[in-house]
Amino acid sequence: MAHNLATINGAVAMAYQGETPWHELGTRMESGVVNVNDALTAASLVWDVALERMFLANGNSVPNRFAVVRTLDSTVLGTASDWYKPIQYRDAFRVFQPAIEQFGLTVEAAGALGQGERAWMLFKLGADIEPVPGDHVAGYGVATSGHDGKTCFQFRPTPIRTICQNTLDAANAFGGLKGRVFGVSHIGSDVDKQVTAATELVTKAIAAMQETGETFAAMARKQLTPEAVVRYIETVFPAADNGDISKQLATRRKTVSELVWTGVGAELALSETGGEPNPWACYNAVTEYFDHVATAASAKRTRAANTSALFGTGADVKLFALQAARQLVTA
Repeated sequence: MAHNLATINGAVAMAYQGETPWHELGTRMESGVVNVNDALTAASLVWDVALERMFLANGNSVPNRFAVVRTLDSTVLGTASDWYKPIQYRDAFRVFQPAIEQFGLTVEAAGALGQGERAWMLFKLGADIEPVPGDHVAGYGVATSGHDGKTCFQFRPTPIRTICQNTLDAANAFGGLKGRVFGVSHIGSDVDKQVTAATELVTKAIAAMQETGETFAAMARKQLTPEAVVRYIETVFPAADNGDISKQLATRRKTVSELVWTGVGAELALSETGGEPNPWACYNAVTEYFDHVATAASAKRTRAANTSALFGTGADVKLFALQAARQLVTA
């Protein structure tokens, strides 16, 4: 399955509102969903997991190892130690219900990958920003959690550039790891307390959107030389430790450099600097590469790239690209 969406009890674990996703799968929700439980139900994510002791074929128990099992159908989603405390999806995502009611967030999509071991919920924050006149960025945030024994429960602001649906980051407002508002690792005796505390931390994401807009606007006003663009791309996509540049890396650098001038919405991104490059255009070239170019090569690469954009290295590189672009503004 190229889409890598989970199928649980015969239903695809995906719910959305608005346009039909590229994979044309899942359940369409009514516009303006404001209830986390409704979204979880539509996405087939209303179920629990439990820890069950693991045994070898000879009947001996495996010391300090437990299977994370979906009680609905006894599917094993991962393994963990006895320090691990499952955070049920309903408990994780209901953290956002107060923010929905206070700030008018809506649930845009929810779903799970694999067999259900990793899940996400996408919220629209309702605060659009405009770094350049006509270049709208819609405020979104994505929460991810998992039952694979290693995926933590976390939330990151991820604004989306409307003109080409590039997912951006808002790390400037938060000092935490990977720009996230919070992260709960499932480990320790105070997991429940951390989840409760996350409810309060979510409000930081709402207040931070204006600051994010000011950062993007400053990036759009800073003119760069072509040499500075090359240095930026080489920083975001560095050579190997021994200095070697693989064919794949060279192709990636070349593609991103071309997207600075020719990417979707590049004309708008360059408008504040008279068509000359700026950090906003460079950053958007990186995000367009990961969100669209890297996902278009094949079904297998599409699945890997989409997963990476939510949980893996794609998200990490885009965050690093934002940090590097911000540094160009003050250089």
